[in-house]
This record gives sequence, C-alpha cells and structure tokens, in this order.
Amino acid sequence: MVKKYLVGGLMILLGDFLFLSLFLLGVFPLKLSYFLVLVLALFFLALKFNYWFFLFFISVFPLETIVVSPDVFPVGLRPFQLLGLILFLSAVVLHLGKKLGFVPLSFKKICIGCRIFRKKDCQTVSSEQALNSFDRLVIVFGAVSFFGLIFAPDRWLSLKQNLVLVSFVFLYLLVRNYSQSLLNKIETAWSFLLGSIPVLLFGFHQAWAKMLGKKSFEVMDGRINSTFSEPDWLGVYLCFILAVILVLKIFVPDSRPGLMVGKSTFEKFSRYALNLFAVLVVGEIFLTVSRSAWLGAFGVIFAYGLVVFWKFNRSVAWKELFSFGLVLVLSILLFSFSGLSAFHFANRATSSFNGKQKITISCLKNSSVPTEISSIKVLADYNCKHIDLEEIEKERAMGFEVKEVYRPDPNVEIRKNIYQKTFVAIFKHPLVGQGLGSSALLLGYDERGSGLNASNIFLEIWFSFGIFGLIIFGLIIFLPFFRAFKWFFVLHCFDGELGVWAVFIGLSTVALIVPNFFNSGLFLGFFWLYLAFLGSFMEESFKKRTS
Repeated sequence: MVKKYLVGGLMILLGDFLFLSLFLLGVFPLKLSYFLVLVLALFFLALKFNYWFFLFFISVFPLETIVVSPDVFPVGLRPFQLLGLILFLSAVVLHLGKKLGFVPLSFKKICIGCRIFRKKDCQTVSSEQALNSFDRLVIVFGAVSFFGLIFAPDRWLSLKQNLVLVSFVFLYLLVRNYSQSLLNKIETAWSFLLGSIPVLLFGFHQAWAKMLGKKSFEVMDGRINSTFSEPDWLGVYLCFILAVILVLKIFVPDSRPGLMVGKSTFEKFSRYALNLFAVLVVGEIFLTVSRSAWLGAFGVIFAYGLVVFWKFNRSVAWKELFSFGLVLVLSILLFSFSGLSAFHFANRATSSFNGKQKITISCLKNSSVPTEISSIKVLADYNCKHIDLEEIEKERAMGFEVKEVYRPDPNVEIRKNIYQKTFVAIFKHPLVGQGLGSSALLLGYDERGSGLNASNIFLEIWFSFGIFGLIIFGLIIFLPFFRAFKWFFVLHCFDGELGVWAVFIGLSTVALIVPNFFNSGLFLGFFWLYLAFLGSFMEESFKKRTS
C-alpha cells in the first residue's frame, strides 16, 4: 500500500513539474500537431490508469497560468480543463465497455414516469447512487447564470463566460463521481496537497530570482504569484492549503488523549512534516504581500483556535496552540529577515487600517519634503520622485537622498469607487443581473490590461447573475458551513468521519470566503474542487440524518 502511494505520488509530481517546466521553457501553448499527440497520449493513459489519471487531474488544478491548447483554438485550455475533458471521454468509453470502476451518480432518485402511471414495480435509484439536493443546487446555479444575458451589454462576451462557468459545473460533477467513497475522498485531498508542492517551490523560486536580479516571471513587481495569474489568487489558494494542514494537525493521531485514531492516510503524515509544511505555506502567504490573503490566514487560524478549544481539554488545547504559535513565529522571522521580499510587511498590513501607505522617494540633497504628502504629484514641488525599492542603491550612487514618506493608500480610494459604481449598476437590473464579464466594461481595466471586477465575490455574482444567483450562491456556501457548525459545536461530533468533515468545511470556508470579500475568485479551478468537497460533506450529513 505504501509503495503504491509512493510510486503514484512521484508520478503525479513528475507530471506536475513537467507541465510547469514546459511552461517556463516557452513550449506552451503547443502547436496543433504536438497538441494532438499529447491528447492521444493522455487519452491512452486515462484508459489504462483511469483512477490514477483522476488523481493527476486533481493535482494540476493550481496550474492556472499554463495554457496548453494551440493559439488557433477559440478558448485556451488549462491543464485541469484538458485533463478533465479527457477523463470524461475515457470514463464514457470505459462505462460503455462496463470497465468503469464506479457507478456514475444518477440525476434521478425516482422515476417520474412510474410516479405518473403509478407503477409499483418500478426500479428506483438509491440515494447513494443519485445526485443530492446540494449537487442539484450547483447545477441550478450554472443555469441561472444565463439570465444575465437578457441585459448584458455584450451578449457574446457574457455567453462565453457562461460556457466557462458551465464547464466548471461539469468539472464539479466529474469530481463528485470519482470521489464517492471515503477512501476516494481522502485520496483526492492527498493528490490536491501533492499539487501544492510545485506551486510552493515555484513561488519561492520567484522570490529568490527577484532577490538575485534574475528573471522571476512575476506579474507584479516584488510580489510572487507562482502558477496563478496574480498574487491575490495565490494567496487565496495558500489559505485553503493552510486550512487543510490545520485540519490534519487536529486529526492526525499521536499520543494525546482522546484523539481520533482512524484507518486512513492521515496516519501517514507526521506532525513534524505538517509543521514544516505550515512554515512554508505561511511564509509564502507573506511573500504574496496580499492583504486579503493575510486576513484570510488570520481567519483560518482564529477558527482553528476555536475548534481546538472546543474539541480538547484546556491543557491539550494550549499545548496545540503553543505548538502552532512557534510555527507562526518561526515562519514570520524566517521570511521577514530573509530578504526574499523588499516590501515592508508591517506597513503593508497597517495601511489597511490607517489608510496611509509608506513609499520610497528620491530627492535632491537637503530637500524639505514633509513626512506625509497628499499625492505623488506634489513630489516634483520638492525636487523628489517616487522610486521602487530596487532602485534605492542606484539612486544613492547617483548622489540623491532616499527618504520614506506617507501618502493616502490609493487602493482604498480605488475600492471605494469600484463599490460605488458596482452598487449603482446592480440596482439597474437587480433581479437577473447584467451578465458574466460585464463588470470589466463598467469598471475598466488595470495597467496590465486585465478587466476589473467588483472586488467582492458576492457583489460580482449579484451584478452578473442578479438576486436569484446571489441567493443560490449563498445557499451553496453557507448551508454546508452552518451544518458543519451544528454537527461540531452543537451535536459534538468531534471524531469520526463527520467530525473531520465538519472541521474541514468550517476552516476551508473561512479560508476561501474571507479573501473573496475583497476579490472575485469564482473562476478559480480549485474553488470548484472545494464546492465538490462541500457536496461530499452534504452527502455524508444526509446519510447521518437518515440513519
């Protein structure tokens, strides 16, 4: 068993690193002929090793910036989209040949025709083999998105975004079908964690390369983004990984009294490895310089503390928190003084509260610039200019005086304007919205040419889908969260499968939703993987309720 997971894990990592290496070498997007060869090779592997191909598919979800398909394609396919499509086609072929390793979930629990004609001998689908009400809610969410086309300013643009959303619903159903048993769910989580290793290593490579003055592949100067399109998305992903690590820290068995001992792969992780993993993840969250991710990480850690104090006695709880506190201190000290980032972490954090941002300026000798200015435009009046941190030594060598001053944080004003414009647009068509992708037409584009969004996932959905879409999305997110809260804090389901599920849903929801109060990550692949985990939890809670 250990050998199987070791060899399989190494092969999955090899595939992940191969995708990443080819991307960095400029091989992707592929030429059409090479792409067809790749598709045929992957299809053969999917037929031969179908379940392991599924685990490989799970591991490539974070490879967001890699586009595999040729430029001639109307849409760019990322690795998880390509592998998901191939996995689906292989599953269809295996199912027709009666060689698929599971029974696909059915859309019907009962036969509508048999109900109409009152046939008593009609065969029905058991609840274990049918999509549950949560799965149907996700499907309805995808369908409701098309209502926004009615008032969309660019219907073709919105329709393309709708089709992308439908593809994510399809991937959700694919994951739900392949992860029906407890072992399947554990192996899915295991392969997802495996996929975080290339992400972490590439993120540290970016910071290291930037420090040495080499090509770092960063999209924002001084902020790592690893395999994501921007640092904020990497931060959200790392918060999710941190939540998974903390769940494992709670339930990995050791000598502490009253702790669950389950026959699962959780036992394969040592607490030392988890602590090391946590040090790296927390450190990389700092290196993203994403305040929303920092807030998300704080929320996850706070929720972790509540769970620990509720589950264990006080002495064990304090011991657990002290242990993780050491991990935090070590990570903060290690990455604050490593030189891997030129940003002032403390100033970046406090600017969210006081609205003041510290900037570096270069001035002529003996300039009388005040310590706080109204904007960068006034610097010329004092014979000064705004410079990047990397330019400090160069400016000093040229004889200029380098200083630090404060200005109003421009992000505060930008977000304020975005929220005001979004609310005005929402109330024009509050019921059905104005279509996916329309927010960029309203709010404009940033300096990189990327379309701006509502900077809040709930506002973005309300603007795009209308109030009906917002209500359905709220049910999708918060029904499992409150049910998990009930199972853990009210019904005291501390141990066993449901206890693990409850803690995981609680921490992972905080990890993803808190940063998304300041972002709109609806089209992040791993967000839909998280929804598939929510669907699995709801399935288990339904079974528990009816048993």
